[in-house]
Amino acid sequence: MRYLSALLLLATACAAQTVTSPSKAEWTATPGFVRQSSGKYPSTLNLVLYKNDCRDSSGQLQDKNKLASGSTYEIVPTGTGVTTDTPTIGDCTLTVKLTIDASAQSGFQFLMVNEKPDPSKPSTSSRGFAVFAMMDATAGATPGSPEVDVIWDVVSKHVCADSFGKHVPESLYCIELKLGNNSGHSLQLAGVGFKIRHPFAGKAGISPDASLVSANTAYQTTRSMAQAGGDISSRNMAYKALEATGLIMASFTPFFKNTNHKANWSTASSIVSGALVQGFALIWPDNTVRELTNLDDQAFRDGKLINNNQQVRMMVFVDKELIRGQMKQRCTQLLTPAPKTPGGSSDSPDASDLKKCQNSDDPTIVKVLLGDLVIVGDKLDYEGRMVVDTGVTSQEVTPALSASATMDTGSGTVTVTGASLSGVTVTMGNAAQTLTSQTPTQLQFTVDTKTKTPFDIQLKSADGKQTQKVTVQAAPK
Repeated sequence: MRYLSALLLLATACAAQTVTSPSKAEWTATPGFVRQSSGKYPSTLNLVLYKNDCRDSSGQLQDKNKLASGSTYEIVPTGTGVTTDTPTIGDCTLTVKLTIDASAQSGFQFLMVNEKPDPSKPSTSSRGFAVFAMMDATAGATPGSPEVDVIWDVVSKHVCADSFGKHVPESLYCIELKLGNNSGHSLQLAGVGFKIRHPFAGKAGISPDASLVSANTAYQTTRSMAQAGGDISSRNMAYKALEATGLIMASFTPFFKNTNHKANWSTASSIVSGALVQGFALIWPDNTVRELTNLDDQAFRDGKLINNNQQVRMMVFVDKELIRGQMKQRCTQLLTPAPKTPGGSSDSPDASDLKKCQNSDDPTIVKVLLGDLVIVGDKLDYEGRMVVDTGVTSQEVTPALSASATMDTGSGTVTVTGASLSGVTVTMGNAAQTLTSQTPTQLQFTVDTKTKTPFDIQLKSADGKQTQKVTVQAAPK
């Protein structure tokens, strides 16, 4: 009995010294967290601790729970590298300056609130705590596997031609790619490609399940093709032929001896090289600059950066010759009639149908033959598909300076449209022009309404590395 009494007495003493953890924080810290900037926390931070039970659900102040104005409060952080000064006391709040040392580590800090009712006595009472988070610069989700959503489609030939000119879809497939990044990291894409079945799989010692992985056509190559197509388009060839005709006619003027014939011929050559050329441009405008601008805005470029929790839409281009052999083989298999008798030989497919199938631009057929979409690696995995770097910067190339211009003869307003026009300066003759408006794709300035079109202006990029001579035509009425 004596030993049992001693055991109960010891248990009671231990229970009296046990601290029961509250179910939730009695105080709310505002702000509740701090982030690093360039790998460092701010040296100081003003923090407000609000007492959660100080007001009722309707917002009325509870006198029994408000802070005692005659008491002294102190706030003690539980972590290292964080200190506080003496707080300012309100009815329900404690305002304090938090000092963060360079040695402070990321994680949760418990800000313990102690009250000293009598400043002349050392005894203090605990009044609960607030939770304050110190977040790392690279804080974010760490998934077990990357969460990157990819969807893509082959764009029909006429839609591609309307956007980027008729020359591009003659040699390339236009593919619209939508990619969403929810991996918890910034992703830098190095390339996009397609895995197709090897056209000679199972032959000449090649494995029956062999495949080929080919990358998309580079942006620079696609832009060069679009520029080349603009130079040899039927519209531009006809326009240049008219200009050449006017020049040739003007060069024959001195050979006329008869004054009237000479004057008539001179007038005719002026009409051909002036009004006829301008009228042709109004009826059939040159869309090369607009098409190149569309390409600059939409095309995927190596080094594309996609931030976490963002989605991007872009266009990639694939050489048609990439699946030419695959298309011939697949069309032959599909169009070859079944044998009329079991074990018999099959008839050859119809030549016209086979040719039509092999030269098809049907988006569904092309998508099936292109196979699986690949981003750098053979599969959509974390290591082989992308470079992950929280400090990476975009490697996208600034589009080349390109523009065309028209003038409103009534108001004298000259409008220049094109690409990379931010910061561009305009010179007319030897005089710099004052711009009335300027955006990356358009700028305007005003000249004397008596100025006759066409006339030339000189554009110069902001860095001074690019210049372009632009002929200003009269705007359509």
